[in-house]
Amino acid sequence: RSSPTRWQIAIELMKEMQRKNVPRDTKTCIAVMRACEQAAQYEAAIDVFNTFPTGEVLHAADGNVGELLVNAQSQLGRWEDTLKVLHEILPRSPPPHLYSLVLEVLSRERFLWDKCLELFSRMKRENVSVELNAYNSVMQVHSSKGEWNRALELFDAMLQGGTQPDSQTYDILIAAYTRRREDQAFAAVKKNSTGTEN
Repeated sequence: RSSPTRWQIAIELMKEMQRKNVPRDTKTCIAVMRACEQAAQYEAAIDVFNTFPTGEVLHAADGNVGELLVNAQSQLGRWEDTLKVLHEILPRSPPPHLYSLVLEVLSRERFLWDKCLELFSRMKRENVSVELNAYNSVMQVHSSKGEWNRALELFDAMLQGGTQPDSQTYDILIAAYTRRREDQAFAAVKKNSTGTEN
């Protein structure tokens, strides 16, 4: 029989705490979930979360449990579960980095793009600090939807707010400019092919 791995040891220690009635807290949840995720054991990470009182650990001030949970769900493609977590944590004003993670998750799937934009609008309404990763995710959604001007407007707003772009930001911008020019060229060709005067 092979020796247990680190994540399995972490789970066993957590179970021993339960057996001996040793109090477990948010730090325990984070440590064991992180051990599972580092080993790509996302199902196990979610199982660990489910052994804790949801409200107590999910609403921890630093948002680390929510971040770990959303990441595990997204790795398993459980988008509906991610939306449930989002619905649960939003009333408690989660930290900016958790917003950024959820936006990044929502930006991956076409059917979640509107949810991504809705969440970003909420952040702006509630004056939540917007991190670079959040800007990049929303710019990517606008670009993917063909809303090139909105992507560029968001880039301008980002700069005016003092957020500096990274390589991903510029990749999105380059793609937006390229696609916009392709669309304009296609529209011009189509217009000429139908015999419409310029």
